[in-house]
Amino acid sequence: KFSKIYDFKNKNSDFLITPNYHFVYFDGNGTIFKLDENLTLVWKKNIYSKKEKKLSLSLNFSYDQKKIIVTDNLAYIYALDVMNGNVIWKQKNSSAFNSEIKIENDKIYTVDFDNVLNCYSIVDGKRLWEYKSENTFIKSIKKLSLVLSDDKAIFINSVGDINALDLQNGNLIWQTPTQGIFTNENYFSIIYSDIVLDDKTLLISNNNKELFALELGTGSILWKQNISSISRSSIIDKMIFTINDNGYLIVIDKENGNILRSTNIKTNQK
Repeated sequence: KFSKIYDFKNKNSDFLITPNYHFVYFDGNGTIFKLDENLTLVWKKNIYSKKEKKLSLSLNFSYDQKKIIVTDNLAYIYALDVMNGNVIWKQKNSSAFNSEIKIENDKIYTVDFDNVLNCYSIVDGKRLWEYKSENTFIKSIKKLSLVLSDDKAIFINSVGDINALDLQNGNLIWQTPTQGIFTNENYFSIIYSDIVLDDKTLLISNNNKELFALELGTGSILWKQNISSISRSSIIDKMIFTINDNGYLIVIDKENGNILRSTNIKTNQK
């Protein structure tokens, strides 16, 4: 039994499962719990002040061998010892975090609400570099997607620009806008799916009737399909599977974007 997480459906929060099947999650006060495979409490930790605990906390997790990396909506990023929950280091960012956390070669990558991709050292939490993409007054209502591939970090910001950066120094390799000139209200209403990486192809869709396939090396748009979906697509061989906002399971040819099949999965359901 945990303290209630308010506005849970909009938290987009992570549930972390370690390689030995231990579970890590948080409650409405920002307390982090680690449970074993039998749901027995191993440890719990709360780093927040009495005032901060009342601010509807939302935490994101990632795991790397001996450390659990945590970011939150109060702009903290910190590392906990996976064995006992002790704080290893803690840093404060200028803006709250709003993306997945990715770890590669002792570096942490995460995006904040100002559309800045930050790179931190996993050893001491020191910021190694940052990349500032276009910032807007209205922020994304969904956690931004971030993927790593070989030498690139690829993320989408709240205005729909897909950016590919050099993992080592944060230099921009390419940028592909997916939207035209919109007002802030338009930005607020568009919700993007997670980015899916398959071989050399990137997939992303939104609720504005757009599903894009991009080439990983250059960011060029290979094809675009008229599908509204905020669901994460899946790729099997040369077929893409997604569910649109009207409840249709859609199968797409990965090579050219042609729709192969569409099935209403809500048939005979209330």
